[in-house]
Amino acid sequence: MTSRQRILVAAMAVVGATLAVFQLWLVVSSWNSDVANTYYFRPAALLQGLSGVVYLAVGLLIVRLRPQINIGWLVAIIGVGILLYQTAAEYAVRGLLMDPGSLPAAGEVGVLSQTIWIIPFSFIPALFLVYPTGKLLSRRWVPIVLVDVLAVTTVVLVGTIESWRFRDDGAAILNEAAPSPAVDLILNIGIFGILIPLLLSVVSLVIRWRRGAETVRLQIKWLLLTGFLFAAQGLLIMFDIDEGGGIVGEALLLTALVALPTSVGIAVTRYRLYEIDRIIGRTVTYGLLTVLSVGAYLGLVFLIRSFLPIEGQLPVAISTLAIAALFNPLRRRVQRLVDRRFNRARYNAELALTDFGERLRAEVSLASLGDEIAAVVQRTMQPTSLALWVR
Repeated sequence: MTSRQRILVAAMAVVGATLAVFQLWLVVSSWNSDVANTYYFRPAALLQGLSGVVYLAVGLLIVRLRPQINIGWLVAIIGVGILLYQTAAEYAVRGLLMDPGSLPAAGEVGVLSQTIWIIPFSFIPALFLVYPTGKLLSRRWVPIVLVDVLAVTTVVLVGTIESWRFRDDGAAILNEAAPSPAVDLILNIGIFGILIPLLLSVVSLVIRWRRGAETVRLQIKWLLLTGFLFAAQGLLIMFDIDEGGGIVGEALLLTALVALPTSVGIAVTRYRLYEIDRIIGRTVTYGLLTVLSVGAYLGLVFLIRSFLPIEGQLPVAISTLAIAALFNPLRRRVQRLVDRRFNRARYNAELALTDFGERLRAEVSLASLGDEIAAVVQRTMQPTSLALWVR
């Protein structure tokens, strides 16, 4: 790292730590406030602020370990943006709603908090466009970045100007200030202008996947794992499950927010990079197990109550025992199917060991047995060199 980079890292760390501590104080001091909880649930506000700390920490770590890659700076800027938004929102809640007039410029900060939230979000397309090498695929992708910058600038400026007149009554902080039709149209166009680069940045990842070597594909898989979490949270909103913003929705959103920088950090620094197939396999396995177990449980309860003269809690108890008995056999079968798709090396190794065990029963020649052992080790472990010592 150069001396200039060290200064920037130190400055961002100080700014991030200051914002995090200030936001922590604002949230904790309003923990039991009905007004503050009505605006934003206190534990969720705290955890979302902490997600900004994760972004900042991971970003600075990437800068420290991979200074030649620009991805670390993007992740760190997203973290500072999240902390800035959360701190501004909590500042406005206290100065406008909980204790009006207690904090200076609370109205102005409240207006800004309703527009600057989009700034960290707008850096995600840029992050995807340069992931995982830190460079664009080609100069043809530069206009996409420019569209993203123009769109977010438009949304921030127009939104701030429109909401400025509501800064003294708290309407802006509660999103009660309805914009005029013309302003609403401009804001929607601006948001659309951010979504288009986001979609195109995903296309760039697909292109990198098709062109990239095995290492690049593994790095993109780490990002794909985070995408599953965001997709699950989106399904909750789409189908109005848990109202999208309930406990499950908040948990998924916060998990995804933290998983994104973590995945990027692992992929770029290549720490445990090759564990991704095993992690995806386990995620899919236990996801399928959960769906199958819940479906089987509900189906058994329905069938028992519909066709057998049993009332009360007995059908529930019978169904619970049946699912408990079926869980391990079901887990092994699902694990085998998932390994065949996501963890092929392990699946092939298990087949090789099973086949070796079958042949071992009929093998009596020591020389042939040594050749068999060497062949199995070569297939399963793939060592650079192999020697068998027989005493």
